[in-house]
Formats: sequence, structure tokens, C-alpha cells
Amino acid sequence: PSFAALLEQAFGPAAELHTVACGGLTVRVWLADATPAYCHRELAKPNLFEKRLGPWLPADVVVVLLGTKDSIPLGGAVEPDVYAERLRQLARQLVERGAARVVVMAPPFINNSPKSSLRLQGYGVEIAAMCEADPSLVCGPDLFELLGAGDFANNDRHPNARGHAKIAAALEVTLRDIMALEAAPRAD
Repeated sequence: PSFAALLEQAFGPAAELHTVACGGLTVRVWLADATPAYCHRELAKPNLFEKRLGPWLPADVVVVLLGTKDSIPLGGAVEPDVYAERLRQLARQLVERGAARVVVMAPPFINNSPKSSLRLQGYGVEIAAMCEADPSLVCGPDLFELLGAGDFANNDRHPNARGHAKIAAALEVTLRDIMALEAAPRAD
């Protein structure tokens, strides 16, 4: 299960969670003024912001994890300052539409791409600076630091089950703190 599915299990009825994820997209295509983009083979019109995010706003908390595609040549390979400006713009748009808090997570490294991983590390530095400067932003887990090579299948950019479990556990702590919810008792 994905980290989002694991979070739904962990929170149960204590929180209403909605996943709007679309794999393989850059920050730019999530902006409120972006052109239509494909999500799960469906063209989102007028754009992803309105089609996927808009129905769930306002919201107490919005979690944003973007950047892997921004770091690779097929996504345009934007440098950390450009990535950060786009992410700041998206966070502002979310707040303007009613997100009380925006949690931003630094994306993980890419196993087989040192250049992209260096760029991703720079993204994490930019995210930390953004959280420091903007009280509406909260830094979530830094996945570049949290995950190791064993948290991915060989030559895969996406975490394996162990990686998803680590992300869910770390993000759960962040979200429970923001939402002032006590940790659920564990059977194990």
C-alpha cells in the first residue's frame, strides 16, 4: 500500500483524507494557471489544480510531495531555485483557496541518477528555507534523508513497501502534531 493508504488506516475516522496524486508530473503543471494535463490517462480540464485540488479546498492541511519529475531531464530538469519558486507559488495558491496549513516534503533521491539526486538535495535545502520563512508552511519529513537505498526496488524512483511504511510513519507524526490528534494505540 502507498503511504497515503497507510495514513488512512492509521487515522481511521479521526481525519478525512483525500489523495489527489498523479504520478510523473512536475510542480509547474499543478499551478492554478497551468494548462490541462493528463492524470491517470484523463485530461484534467481546466487544469489539475481546479480538477483535482479545487473540490477539496478549503482544507485544514494539504500535503505536497513533488519534485522527482522536476529533477530529471524528461521533466525539464529545473534547478533548485526555479523549483522553489514554483513550489512557493503553489503553496500561496493553496493558502489563497483555503488551505490552513501546507505541509511540504522534500522528495527522495533517485537510485540511479547522481545528477538528479544532487538537484533533489538542493530542492530539500530550498524547502527547509521556505518553511523557515513562511508560517503557513510546515516542513514534513525530508524523504531525501529518511529513505535509504533499501527503500526502493532496483532502478525504481518509487519507494517499495518498506519505503512507503517509513514515509507514512514519519508523516503521521507531523500530521498528528498539526491536527492535535493523539497517536492511535498500536496492536504490535
